[in-house]
Amino acid sequence: MVIIGPISSIFDFVTFGVLLLLNAPKPLFHTMWFLESLTTQTLVIHIIRTGKLPFIESKPSRFLVFTSVLIVGIGFAIPFSPLAHVFAFDHPPLYYYPIIAGIVVAYLAAVQVAKKWFVRKYGYA
Repeated sequence: MVIIGPISSIFDFVTFGVLLLLNAPKPLFHTMWFLESLTTQTLVIHIIRTGKLPFIESKPSRFLVFTSVLIVGIGFAIPFSPLAHVFAFDHPPLYYYPIIAGIVVAYLAAVQVAKKWFVRKYGYA
């Protein structure tokens, strides 16, 4: 969708800005951008899959919830696994997680608002 793509890009820039303000070293910068991107792009499926309010007015299948949790869980485990070296990732400090969680929640809320506007204007197929 033409609207959600730019929202994703805006939140990438927000993530970059926050990580630059925190003076995140290059491996930590890559790690946190990976985690933010993986999480947002996995969870956005729950927002765009329905014209309704996700989880409240429309519940996803158990399989979708399971695979979403599995994907995000594996992603968050990579920096603590032997694969961290392969990707040049670093162990994130604990205080980075609430920051990334805030960015993810803000992104999902922005997509929900954009989707609501889109559905009102064009309907939902």
